[in-house]
Amino acid sequence: MTNRPTEDSTVPMSDHETVTIGGEEYRRHPTHYYEDGNFIFLVETTAFRLFQGILTRRSAVIKDMLGLPQPKQSDSMEEGDQQQLTLDGVPVVELQDEASDFALLLDFMFPRNCLSYPTVDWRRLLKLVQIAQKYGVEDVYTLASKRLAKTLPTVAGGGQDVSIYKDPLVAVEVIESSRLTGLPAFLPLAFYSLSTMEWNNADTIESGALARLSARDQVRVHQGRASIPAEVMKKIFSRWENSTGGGS
Repeated sequence: MTNRPTEDSTVPMSDHETVTIGGEEYRRHPTHYYEDGNFIFLVETTAFRLFQGILTRRSAVIKDMLGLPQPKQSDSMEEGDQQQLTLDGVPVVELQDEASDFALLLDFMFPRNCLSYPTVDWRRLLKLVQIAQKYGVEDVYTLASKRLAKTLPTVAGGGQDVSIYKDPLVAVEVIESSRLTGLPAFLPLAFYSLSTMEWNNADTIESGALARLSARDQVRVHQGRASIPAEVMKKIFSRWENSTGGGS
């Protein structure tokens, strides 16, 4: 039996909250485990029982994925002898996502209230954009992107409040996610904040926050920090020249 990550292994699970699949115990998701569902996704230690037809109409990626054979190799089987993992005849597929992210995607794909969607913070919106993009759920990707544009500062949005970037890790997180999801609008002010903030402990920032960025993005930050003082001095010198008549 392989070790699987668990979202909260300290909380005991009662029998009605769990289901045993392939000899392992999974927690039924409290919202997205529908008893009449005809397909099960296993994500970390959580089981999601869903409706294949509805999912495949919303996501071409899931449609293609479910169209592929889903073998499960048993320790007792001969090599090459494979069978589909099932629960009471219902096909089961394992996904390599975080259960909380997959649940969030389902919350937006199938909101409890058709007139409103869940309210989540910018970090969860970034996660939502990533997983919606991964599975090709375009309407959720667009919705989450628009919500982010109202939350995170952009140049087009007039700059908004950049105080969200007072923690360099936040700016780094936004840069990472923007790169992954193709949302360049959030990059300029995140880079600007890293380039202009006071580095009271430069070594800590460089080895911690900046170390998470790609080598190219680290260079961009350092170039920004080097060029901004030069631009300031250029403006100061220009004003001095103007005030003295050009030195003549």
